[in-house]
Amino acid sequence: MNRTREAARRAGQTDNERETVRQINRERNAATRAAQTNDQQFASQALDRERHASMRASQSEGERTASQALDRERHASMRSSQTEEERLASQANSREQHATRRAALTEQEVEARREHDRIRRKSIKRCHGHVNHENFRVSVVTGENVVNGRHRLPPTIVCPLCQAWKWPDESDFVCCMKGRVKLHPLQPAPGRLLELYGENEFRRHVRAYNQAFAFTSIGASSSDNTFRAVDQDQDVAGQHGVYSYRIQGAMGHYLGSMLPYVDPATGERTAPKFAQIYIVDPDMQTRAQRRKGIYADLDNVALKDIEDMMERCNPFSQQFLNFGEKLREDLANGVDVMDIQYRLHAKPPQPGTHNLPTVSEVGAALIDDGNIAKPRDLLLLARDHRLLRLFETDEKYDPLQYPLLFPHGDLGWTHTLTYADGAVYRNKRKMALREHTAYRLFQKVGDQSALHQGGRLFQQWVVDQRAKCEQEQLRWVATHQKEIRANQYHGVEDALLNENTITLDEGEGILSEYDRTRGELVHPDRQHREDHFLRQIGKRVILPDSHVGGPRFKYKAYQDSMAIVREYGKPDVFVTTTCNPKWEEIEENITDPLQSAQDRPDIVARVWQQKLKALLKDLDEGVLGRLLARIYVVEFQKRGLPHAHILIILEDEDKPRTREIIDKLVSTELPDKNVNPDLFDTVMTCMMHGPCGEAFPSSPCMKDGKCSKGFPKPLVEVTRANPDGYPVYRRRRREPGVLTYKGKTYDNETVNQWVVPYNPYLSQKYDCHINVEVCTAITAIKYMYKYVYKGSDRAVITIEAVRDPTNPRDEPNEILRFLNARYISPVEACMRLLAFEIQGKTHSIIRLTVHLEGGQMIVFEPTDDPAVVAERDCRTTVTSFFELCASEEAEDQIAKTMLYHEIPKQLSWDNKAKKWVRRSKYQAAIGRLIHVSPRDIERFYLRVLLCHRRGPTSFKDLQTVDGVVHPTFQKAAMYAGFLENDQEWVACMSEASSFKMPIALRQLFATLLVYSQVSDVHALWDQFYGELSRGFAFTYRNLEGQTKEDTIQFHTLMHLKDLLQISGYAVHHFELPQLCEHRELVLTSLLENNLIRRELEGYNHDVLHGVHDRTDELNDGQRAIYDQIMDAVERPQIGKKLFFVDGPGGTGKSTLLRHILASVRLSGKIAIAVSSSGIAALLLMGGRTAHSTFKIPLKLNEHSTCSIYKQSKLRKLLQAASFIIWDEAPMTHRHAFEAVDRSLRDILDNDQEPFGGKTFVLSGDFRKSSLL
Repeated sequence: MNRTREAARRAGQTDNERETVRQINRERNAATRAAQTNDQQFASQALDRERHASMRASQSEGERTASQALDRERHASMRSSQTEEERLASQANSREQHATRRAALTEQEVEARREHDRIRRKSIKRCHGHVNHENFRVSVVTGENVVNGRHRLPPTIVCPLCQAWKWPDESDFVCCMKGRVKLHPLQPAPGRLLELYGENEFRRHVRAYNQAFAFTSIGASSSDNTFRAVDQDQDVAGQHGVYSYRIQGAMGHYLGSMLPYVDPATGERTAPKFAQIYIVDPDMQTRAQRRKGIYADLDNVALKDIEDMMERCNPFSQQFLNFGEKLREDLANGVDVMDIQYRLHAKPPQPGTHNLPTVSEVGAALIDDGNIAKPRDLLLLARDHRLLRLFETDEKYDPLQYPLLFPHGDLGWTHTLTYADGAVYRNKRKMALREHTAYRLFQKVGDQSALHQGGRLFQQWVVDQRAKCEQEQLRWVATHQKEIRANQYHGVEDALLNENTITLDEGEGILSEYDRTRGELVHPDRQHREDHFLRQIGKRVILPDSHVGGPRFKYKAYQDSMAIVREYGKPDVFVTTTCNPKWEEIEENITDPLQSAQDRPDIVARVWQQKLKALLKDLDEGVLGRLLARIYVVEFQKRGLPHAHILIILEDEDKPRTREIIDKLVSTELPDKNVNPDLFDTVMTCMMHGPCGEAFPSSPCMKDGKCSKGFPKPLVEVTRANPDGYPVYRRRRREPGVLTYKGKTYDNETVNQWVVPYNPYLSQKYDCHINVEVCTAITAIKYMYKYVYKGSDRAVITIEAVRDPTNPRDEPNEILRFLNARYISPVEACMRLLAFEIQGKTHSIIRLTVHLEGGQMIVFEPTDDPAVVAERDCRTTVTSFFELCASEEAEDQIAKTMLYHEIPKQLSWDNKAKKWVRRSKYQAAIGRLIHVSPRDIERFYLRVLLCHRRGPTSFKDLQTVDGVVHPTFQKAAMYAGFLENDQEWVACMSEASSFKMPIALRQLFATLLVYSQVSDVHALWDQFYGELSRGFAFTYRNLEGQTKEDTIQFHTLMHLKDLLQISGYAVHHFELPQLCEHRELVLTSLLENNLIRRELEGYNHDVLHGVHDRTDELNDGQRAIYDQIMDAVERPQIGKKLFFVDGPGGTGKSTLLRHILASVRLSGKIAIAVSSSGIAALLLMGGRTAHSTFKIPLKLNEHSTCSIYKQSKLRKLLQAASFIIWDEAPMTHRHAFEAVDRSLRDILDNDQEPFGGKTFVLSGDFRKSSLL
């Protein structure tokens, strides 16, 4: 009764009266709390909690939801009314209260709280974890925002700070940076334009209509720095697929000259386009006809209506019309057309404002001298066959390109915009482009603009905005390379670029070896490799790991995730979830009946983000079992929908090891439609694979006539384990008959063969594709994590590099490589613009440096004072660890009992103070030592000692063993017992095998064999053979028995052979299984290459024997050359493999070459014969022209290379060849030889010897070279 009377009284109050009462209550409550003691406060709070619990218990579900919504709105209003100082004071007061409360708790109360949390998490897990299609009911699905067994977002609310429609769980930072971003609202769109947006035909061609009226052209840069148009990728979407606008490359808007281009040779003028139409045609009717000529499919009436609207509403249209009038006047007065320049204004009349351009503010000015230093306004030339690039910082960037989204010419972002009311966020006052765009993405109350009506044009705009943001970030990266290289990548931390290098000086990275006799590092290639590519390190353009989505970002995320695996073990569950465009929240918030989910990527991204957060919360709370660790990565499908990969590690007692638990966790059978119709609908709609198979050969999953996903799956009565893969889940046969669902028919008896594994609880609750797989038995866990962090799909991308003829070797530019290797879809653009996370982990990974004493990096300019530089604080995580262990403070004593990588579990690294500090609050953290190559000897053994020694106090202490200070870390590790019986190499391989892919592990193994003294190679091989051969074991998993084992071992040895060959070694130099044990596989491998098969089987052996049998007929001179070359073929030695056979015509050169070719080919080796001309090639058995064989370019220069790719069959042929002859060599230009030499060095990974170390014979009459 009292509550009802109080509610009626509040309903009769005005907003001001209600706020006054609240303020009085707040002040009275504050005074009461200030007068209370701590015990009284605790007692009062306990009473409040009991009262609130009782009140909540008496509420219905609807009342509780409404109450929560009111509370959120009231709290948001309260926060918005606070000043910045009041907000900070409130936060400080809350922290102080919580600290006081925690300090007053006894040990028993703390433990009771922890136990309460554990019981709560366990009860949630027990409630939801083990449900399947047999015992599942909708009533099981509980939790926040659940309605009738489905997860539903609460109703949208209005942000009190910016009047944007948003969901309650969305942060105030997302839409307006908590009031810091304030922009003028977009002007309402003209009524006729809104009518056009309501027509299907106009919406289908909206991009063409926009482009017809745009003032600028839009495109992306290609690999040769040329401009190209951007359009729908039909290879991805298909002719009838869901439309999704994507770009690849650097986005750009381009403004041409005011007059069409005139060909100086013919005098022919091109048709006017873009802004030129306004200049050339003053008549509106004529302009509409010109646009019709460019885009023939457009409607005449619509074109005229838009033309009229542009002339009336768009200031840029009026300005260009003024340009045309002024231009005609200037030409009539005899001004040379080449001297006419105009300036396009968009500067607001008052500094600090962001006003819209009006008719009175636009005009034209004739620039006489043209001497304007970087004008902000656009400078337009009357006639010039050039395109002017509009940069992202130009506020006219958007209105010039999107007149149908901004018909009134609303200006966009520029770098001078600042936060409202002088606000500051993270020490900056300027508004970022991303923050500006995020503000526009949120629809405001009463918004009547055209922006969100654009459909496909809106897709293009959001992709363009994301491209602008990314290019702004990359531009900063490109201009701050010195700081980036110095701060993060001076050297080869984590061996990302090349494991076999260490960096000595800025710009110098060379291969190094450890001389055991001298006890120091030596650099054998310093004098022999002046042009070594790694010397370009100081010039390379680096994309740092802070750039989300870049290769270093993904590599770092992968390494961090593998650190979690090393700490907690392999993942147990692999979850993949995909956005459902039919979610009710998406459909309800797209109010236009003509729009669909792909037309509003902003709504799709926001709903997806909240659904994903709810799913992750469920997983963290134990829906599939009590969780130890988790990682997730969001990816974006080419058709526009996002999906997430989630890997979960469960506590030991909850791991799905038995058939019963797996069946409860994962189902691959249709649920009972009568018992749970909603789950049945979800499975039929979202969890059915196909259609594919022989009847659907064009299905995306079909490869070589079979489904790449293995569907249809076999029907089995019980779940079976798979020794290295997902389990074979239970799929029982159903009743015979036909199952019809939404017009599709299935064989009811075998329909379970097509069900994708799912968890009933998650599928029921979230109504989308959620594939749940048990992955406990998968041993190739690194492949799973690599798959998760693979990044965007690059299969449709082709990159063609055009070398600069003035630059002998293009400097590696990771920024351009990144731009050319990624595409942006609309949903991804919105997620990134709204600053949503695209990957996450339950644990914070702390990267721990490993450097020698005095080897930490110090940043300084050449002009800095050395004394000042020397005094800078250069403490690192390792030196601060030593200080912590040496400290006598009581709170630091724990460090003396810990290893280096264990420190982050107890302490956090304060990067500003450069020291380890106690955590203010608990955070799950894992330490990860950066990887060090074994070739960096001292750092490698320093790392070994840091992994085994507890509580070291200094570098010297690490070198001290049993009271003796050893001169090197290697000797200290040896005397400490870490090097006995190859222990350091076993430890090295063990650690590397926990995160390196098999190919990288084989590279490390080869490095150890060549550069380290491994005493028992065979034992090391046996111990790690499983990891070394893991990739091939997966590739040949369908083979059986001894054939499978032989094939896996053979391919592992073959790859090891290639790696050892680079350093001049072979498999037979070590105590390893030999390739000769697999003769049939060696021959089969070679014959798989048709080029190699042609060389091995394409010659008539009778003819070869006939030539070889006449070898005795060679004269003494020919015989001496024959013996010397054959010896080089049989026993190649460095420096003795390049020959010149010189002699005038008729001296027997061709005869000699035929005998050598026959002998080499009869011995089972490959000999390649080429000549400079086709006629000369016919004289050699199997001869071909050099241009054809080596793919020599027709146009040569001193920097040319051959078109031979490392993965090509030709490369494998050249690698397998033992001997190469080039006849009539003097008839070829030197640039051809240099191109072949350069290419062979590259593809054979041997740049120390001519022609990549092949036995090479150049033959001909060198006396003819003077004639050339």
